Amino acid sequence: MKRVSVFLYFLLAACPFLGAEEVTYEIRHYSVGDGLSDHRVYCILQHSSGFVWVGTEDGVNRFDGYRFFPLSFPELPHLDEKPLSSRVLNLTELKNGMILVESAEEDNTRESYFLLNPETLKFHSRIFRVSEPDTWCYASGSDTIYLDQDQRKPGKTFPYGQDTLGNRFVFTKDRIAARIIYNSGEVLDLSSDWLSLSNPSSPVGNNFEELFYIRHLNGLVKVTINSSAFESFLNKDLGDWEYGLNGRSMIKLNPDLLLFSPERYAPVLVNINTGASEPYIIRNRETGQPVPSTSIRGMYHYNDSTIIATSVTGTIFSFNWKTRETESYHRGYYRNILHSTLLNNGRLLVAGQPNHPDEPSLSLFDPVTSVLTPLDFKYRFHWPQGTGQCFLLESGNRTAWLGTVNGLYRLDLGKNTVIEAFMYTGASHETGFSFPVHKILKSPIVLVLHEDENGNLWVGTENGGLQVLGPKGNNFLEVDADDGLSDNTVCGIVPGKDGLWISTYHGLNYLEKKPWSIRTFYTESGLPHNEFNRFSFYRESDHEIYLGTMNGFCSFNPDDLLNSSTDVFLLLSEARFFEPNGKTQKVIQTYPDNGPPLSISSTNRSCAFRMALNHHAHPESNTFAYALEPASGRFNNEQTQWRQNGKDRQIRFEYLPAGRYTLRVRATSLAGMVPGEFRINLHVREVFYKTAWFVTLSGFLFISIVYTFYRFRLNNAIRLEQLKTRLSSDLHDDVGSVLSGVAYQMELLEYSVEDENKTLVRQIAASSRQAMSRMRDVVWAIDSRNHTFLDLTERMKEFADELLFPLGIRCTFDFSSLPLKKDVPAPVRHDLLLIFKEFLTNSVKHADADHIRVKLGMEGGSIELLLRDNGQGLQKDPGKVTGQGLKNMRMRARKLNASFRILEGDGFGIEVKT
Repeated sequence: MKRVSVFLYFLLAACPFLGAEEVTYEIRHYSVGDGLSDHRVYCILQHSSGFVWVGTEDGVNRFDGYRFFPLSFPELPHLDEKPLSSRVLNLTELKNGMILVESAEEDNTRESYFLLNPETLKFHSRIFRVSEPDTWCYASGSDTIYLDQDQRKPGKTFPYGQDTLGNRFVFTKDRIAARIIYNSGEVLDLSSDWLSLSNPSSPVGNNFEELFYIRHLNGLVKVTINSSAFESFLNKDLGDWEYGLNGRSMIKLNPDLLLFSPERYAPVLVNINTGASEPYIIRNRETGQPVPSTSIRGMYHYNDSTIIATSVTGTIFSFNWKTRETESYHRGYYRNILHSTLLNNGRLLVAGQPNHPDEPSLSLFDPVTSVLTPLDFKYRFHWPQGTGQCFLLESGNRTAWLGTVNGLYRLDLGKNTVIEAFMYTGASHETGFSFPVHKILKSPIVLVLHEDENGNLWVGTENGGLQVLGPKGNNFLEVDADDGLSDNTVCGIVPGKDGLWISTYHGLNYLEKKPWSIRTFYTESGLPHNEFNRFSFYRESDHEIYLGTMNGFCSFNPDDLLNSSTDVFLLLSEARFFEPNGKTQKVIQTYPDNGPPLSISSTNRSCAFRMALNHHAHPESNTFAYALEPASGRFNNEQTQWRQNGKDRQIRFEYLPAGRYTLRVRATSLAGMVPGEFRINLHVREVFYKTAWFVTLSGFLFISIVYTFYRFRLNNAIRLEQLKTRLSSDLHDDVGSVLSGVAYQMELLEYSVEDENKTLVRQIAASSRQAMSRMRDVVWAIDSRNHTFLDLTERMKEFADELLFPLGIRCTFDFSSLPLKKDVPAPVRHDLLLIFKEFLTNSVKHADADHIRVKLGMEGGSIELLLRDNGQGLQKDPGKVTGQGLKNMRMRARKLNASFRILEGDGFGIEVKT
């Protein structure tokens, strides 16, 4: 132990401790190679819009902290014909935001002035000074408009070499040395770099404590002041892949002293005011020997003077931090203590690897009696050799959480049972658990736990990010690198006022709950190292947090870190819209926050937006996040999915669907979260064939075509029916009268001819009457006025009466299931009637029947005709000729696409069903 202490003294001596912080700065030169139009810079203007304007020998340049955008003078109306030089001598912001540009004539005989609109980047007019000392005028077409002194007065005026806070810039009379005198009394000496500049100017900037610009004849110089809200202790300068003194736990003893426990070394006592440190040796009060206290993984206040601690060597003890002597001591049960937590009842819950593998791995230590009581859980927790991942957290109601390399367990400390377990989603299936097991964790290794005031459990994992379990054990929330977390291995969770501080293996994060956002901090922000340690975090109050890293530890006040004195805001530097081949179609250089919608054509839906901040101190460290939501407002802030864009300030979209959107952008700088959002309204136009007007016009055109076709068909149908009616009338009146006259004349002729010719005359008369009957059937079928079932049934009755009544044959009809007023197509009426007539004719000629039954009905859309007589039935003698009656009826049934069935027995019958 003595050897370790001596080595630690040498180690601490090599570390630069915190003292009075020296004001330092970084400079960045900009010239033609960086996009500046000319290396000869004459003036600088820090505009209220957030951009910096630079006047050079070759015009005006706009600077957004990343790149320069040069503007060339256009051809403007002026009062004389003297050519204009592009040299810009001075830039002044007017009260209305316009920029007064002072330029020289090409012959240098006098100066000219222009009005530049920073929103449109357009030079509006050329201004000339007139005879009155305080009067200016500018040409607007053929008119001359005058500006008095008040109208051209800048919106912000500061004394030469002074910022808005009163920090002053001074230089010697011979201008070979310069410095900035801050209100705090600190001095920033610029002499060494000032000598290297060619004819430098006074600084330009709103706050010399953070950033200012100096122009000279070889370009532009940006001076960034190195300031950080983080204070580092026990750290030293390291390379990119080097480690320093890394910690395992820490505790604040009083307002001035902090006890820090490094890995593999004894604790270090640090004065946080002066940075002074010394090894802290704890001795056994009874033996006087040093207590093995290397790599302490837990230190807890028991009372004003007593600290309870556990060491990785298996030692559990309490000590008086003022006397540095133990008050209770226990060693021998554990060979390695993984973690511990002080319960509300004053006892210490300890987890570790016991010396005997069959012994319980959880126990309770009473610091008053120094008694260690093993907790005999039925389920044994086994720690793989060499792994120290374990975390304990009291949950209340005699319950606790235990995070391990094999998942998360909720424990009942009163009954020594496991209430439930949460394991890795990809864990192998195991059976035999006496408690519920939920496979929802993104990683099997749990490193840190935190329970908030709402009962949500925040679980920090290795390579699985941050996972939040609700009070009922549901998977409430998941946060990882895709959501903006700096690393997926979370090793520390410290509550803040409105969020949580999340330390990881690469960077520090502040997770703000409302509105949802993540801010990241790295060594560029002032951290001593990007990798943090497990167990090595301590929150003294809302105003001071301590975190252990792989290079000592740091402290910070969250208010100082999250709140910046500079009014930082977002701005759009450039918007580009691309053609389908990837070439730039249109570029927009200016756009106000929540301005009018930017229209995007239906064919060129790819666009990119470059964001910037008005604060240019460390643009390479700015991070951006964005959310694209429909402008209809269907999503509120809590439902909006924010996407982290990291340090890439360009936000690009490929082939946006048609509609209206609002692009919301947030940013974080080294000074903290930038307040507010920047909103870009977008209107992606729909292709013409999907627009409302085209769909409406197409629908109207389609309806017109359909209606026109319908009217055409209807008119044709009407004309056809009219033709049928006229034809049937003509046939009935003309041809019918002729056939009727022929038959009548043949009957008269029969009385005057010889007996041998009477048979011929009778045949001619009969043929005439038969032709007239058939013609009447045809006329009846094509006559559109006979279009219902009622017309069909009346025609059937008429024919039956004509044929059967003279022969004394009775005929009964059944039309009970027939919709008499329903229309029947002409072909159907005609074929049904002819089948009926054929059946009656055959019955009269061959059946020798005295009763015929006719049933015509309709059921389920099918027409059924049933005909039956009580005659002698179908003749089955193959030698007897049956005629064409059955063939004709079958043929007409096929024309109707109907089934035809012969009914035998008890006379003869047929059934036609269509």
